[in-house]
Amino acid sequence: MSAATSPGAPTRTPGPWTGLVTQLPRLIIGVLFAALVAAVVLYNYQPEGVDLRVGSIAPQDYAAPRTSYDKYMTARLKEQASASVAEVHRFDPNLSKTAASLFDALNSGVLSLIEDANLSREARMTAMASLLPGSPGPEVTGALADLSPEEWAGMIERLRAGVLGVISGALTSAESERARSALAQELQALKLKAALTTYLVRLGQEKIVPTMVLDTEETERLRTAAAAAVPQVTILKGQTIARRGDVLTEHQIALMGEFGMLLTHFDASTLAGSLLLTVILIGVATLYLRFYEGDVYKNHFHLLLLAVAVGLVLIITQLTRGISPYLAPVAFCTMVVASLLNPRLALFTGFVVAVAVGLISGTNLPLAIVGLVGGTVGVYSLIWVGQRSDFTRAGFAVGVANVLTILAFLLLGGVPLTGFEAWGQLGLGFLNGILSAVLAIGTLPFFESAFGILTAVRLLELANPNRPLLRRMLVEAPGTYHHSVVVGNLAEAAADTIGGNPLLARVGAYYHDIGKVVRPYFFIENQIGQDNPHDKISPSLSALIITSHVKDGVALAQEAKLPAKVTSFIRSHHGKSLVSYFYSRAAENGQSERIAEEDFRYDGPLPETREEAIVMLADSIEAAVRAMSDPDPGRIEALVRRIIRERLVSGQLEKCDLTLRDLDRIGETFVRVLLGIFHARIEYPRDSEGLIKQIRASGLAGAPGVDTGEKAYADTGGERPPGSDEPAPGSEQRA
Repeated sequence: MSAATSPGAPTRTPGPWTGLVTQLPRLIIGVLFAALVAAVVLYNYQPEGVDLRVGSIAPQDYAAPRTSYDKYMTARLKEQASASVAEVHRFDPNLSKTAASLFDALNSGVLSLIEDANLSREARMTAMASLLPGSPGPEVTGALADLSPEEWAGMIERLRAGVLGVISGALTSAESERARSALAQELQALKLKAALTTYLVRLGQEKIVPTMVLDTEETERLRTAAAAAVPQVTILKGQTIARRGDVLTEHQIALMGEFGMLLTHFDASTLAGSLLLTVILIGVATLYLRFYEGDVYKNHFHLLLLAVAVGLVLIITQLTRGISPYLAPVAFCTMVVASLLNPRLALFTGFVVAVAVGLISGTNLPLAIVGLVGGTVGVYSLIWVGQRSDFTRAGFAVGVANVLTILAFLLLGGVPLTGFEAWGQLGLGFLNGILSAVLAIGTLPFFESAFGILTAVRLLELANPNRPLLRRMLVEAPGTYHHSVVVGNLAEAAADTIGGNPLLARVGAYYHDIGKVVRPYFFIENQIGQDNPHDKISPSLSALIITSHVKDGVALAQEAKLPAKVTSFIRSHHGKSLVSYFYSRAAENGQSERIAEEDFRYDGPLPETREEAIVMLADSIEAAVRAMSDPDPGRIEALVRRIIRERLVSGQLEKCDLTLRDLDRIGETFVRVLLGIFHARIEYPRDSEGLIKQIRASGLAGAPGVDTGEKAYADTGGERPPGSDEPAPGSEQRA
């Protein structure tokens, strides 16, 4: 127990920055990826600007980069519609009522003054001056003071009738002007004094005003309704805004500014929209990864791989937009993710990338659906990958799927299939599938090595017998090679039984003993007709040589650049077991007081995966069964169960997640495969003895199916021959 965990030792609590430091790589990847997505989207929605003004000559053709509303033209049409609505007037009856009241008051007031005999002329004139509106002069008041009641009544009645007769009905401005003229003529016909006539004409004309008053509220309502009824003018994507050589108008400049084509224009809403879309896409992807792909979410290398794959698709899409948006290689991303991570994540990634590609191309729904269909077909085409050429087959499948999807949209849009446009789109769709496969094949080795991911294709390549290390083992250590092949058969069958990775188990078994090629003749399976070198050296040195094949194997694996997962099989296939034979020999030589058991143990580590544990068990069991003199089914099964139990009890399997049920099924599989290998043989006739002697003399005595009668172990599991690292039945571990 370490000091940090020993009783009484202070407990270390995580600092406040521990969580942030742990999340820092993930945050960096997320921020960089978000910046890439936002930049690509913003670039496509914020086109490159030029310095143009009203009256400038257009240096090239300009077309709308996306479908949008023509705000300038829409505003002009709304203004025209509003101006076309005539003003609304309503009749005001209060004007005639006011005028009638005025005339009635004047009539009674002036009449009472005229009839008052007690008033002098001067007093009557003064009273009339205060009564009459408009500040009449002495000439007017004097003329009125000299009138008789009958004359005044006739005059005021003519004035009253002339005014009220006009303003009692609807009267427009033009009509009021004509009514004023008619009133003046009528009053002049009375032959009154000039000053009085002028006064009465002015008084009457002031009351003749238009009775149709402007209804401001109703007029505004009707004009607003007329403007609202004008539909927004739409500018379609690709519609020409200006042609080369045009003298640019205010309308064209306004449109170019609206689409962000001018250097002086920056649309902040475009930036906000691109950032919002980026946050939405990355947010959805993060939630999916966190809740459904926890292993990928926690692995920074896998997250980086995912970001690089998606980023490559976005960059390639941007670069090929000028040629055709149908070259966006969505299927490349899904094929890579399906091969390196898992198909379910690849399907989700294909959906997100297809949406992003559609956005990059100007909210192009058909393109997004084509990408989604092609990416999905790419995933399902790679469910079984046996070699890299399978990617070519998947590329053809993606191409066909793209062609069918594009064809559906062409039919929906009524595009004639005989035209160049239709055939060009179909051809580019098929080419997309081929290019996606080529990109996947070309980048897969880079992804495998850069991110430490071992694919089925890479494993199949490593399992090729013509690989340099396997060829060397076949030539220099043929017994070890044969042993590794049989262990591979056992491990593959057992891994498949418990749901492990059969191919990984087989490849790990092929390379687990590769270190024996450094000193092959120190291992008994390679000692064909030769003296055993262990007879001439001490047990401790023998143990050192035997255990060193693990370090030698790791060195050879690193030199050959084998994947880390394969190298782990070399390190762990003996765990920390004891080289019991040489330890026993050292003890028998009277060295028990001076030897340390640790000097006769492997350095480990213990197997940490199910596949590594299976190879450890298969390694020991194959060697023990091969050493049996009479491998009948009962003895084979008993030996298999015993070795598995010993490995379990000795703690060699404590770091892997094998259950007791798994171990039972592994044992059953081992027995079944071993019975197929060590099946009963017919007895050779006597005349075959010469053939048997030739086989022995040729050095093929260790070949499968050839039993020379030599025993590496006693039938009862007794002494092991020097130099063998295979376990006798009941021993802890083969060397």
